[in-house]
Amino acid sequence: MSEPDRITLHATWRRLAQQYEWKLVEDEERFLDLAATEARALTSGKASDYARIAIWRAYSTLLYRGLWQRENRAAQEIWLMCARMALRDGFAPAEAEELAQETVTRALAKLHDVRAPQSMITWVLTILRTVRRERRQQAQHEQSLAADEQEPAHEPSDPTDLTQTVEQRVIGAALQAELRTALPNNLEREVLLRVVVWDDRPRDVARDLGLPLHRTRLAKHRALNRLRNNPAFLQVLSHIAGDVPPNQH
Repeated sequence: MSEPDRITLHATWRRLAQQYEWKLVEDEERFLDLAATEARALTSGKASDYARIAIWRAYSTLLYRGLWQRENRAAQEIWLMCARMALRDGFAPAEAEELAQETVTRALAKLHDVRAPQSMITWVLTILRTVRRERRQQAQHEQSLAADEQEPAHEPSDPTDLTQTVEQRVIGAALQAELRTALPNNLEREVLLRVVVWDDRPRDVARDLGLPLHRTRLAKHRALNRLRNNPAFLQVLSHIAGDVPPNQH
């Protein structure tokens, strides 16, 4: 890389290291070499964008290695990052700490699922979003039960409701399996799932993935185009929706 690029990477590293209290880097020059390699693999974006993404991906590799080696510092940094994000999203300090701990626990248990060490931080943030969503759903459920206890008894719920819930879960699993085949690009598939299926905001997805907003929008656009031009997937989708039997033309 040219000297200005190296300077940009160095300044970006210092800023992010201070912001997130990153302390796993022992050899700064070697780490910047790793970040430079990541930066060269990026094909678009402003210098400040690809410097931030390159540092993000390079440090993800260090965190991944640290977790594999069960280094306390690596787990502590992930815990701290998750706790701060939960606080920013409005959770009380005690709840934020619990969310962070649950995220770290799940990350350690599923570490073998990480295919690219450079995506470690993004992967952890995805787990945090899942834990966060579950906690909010649990709180809503508890509030609903408390409200029911204060109201007169209602008629028992329709048993078909449970059947519908199970069917929805089966359909969701089937849809994700088909998407893995139709969209081999991990980024396109993840962006499509989160924006279209899980109804996440593109800006939140971009932030969690450490990418510029236009990159996530482009990934969504490409994913939708691939699916529109995939007759096999469209047929499966029609079958899931109950329009036609499978393999019927």
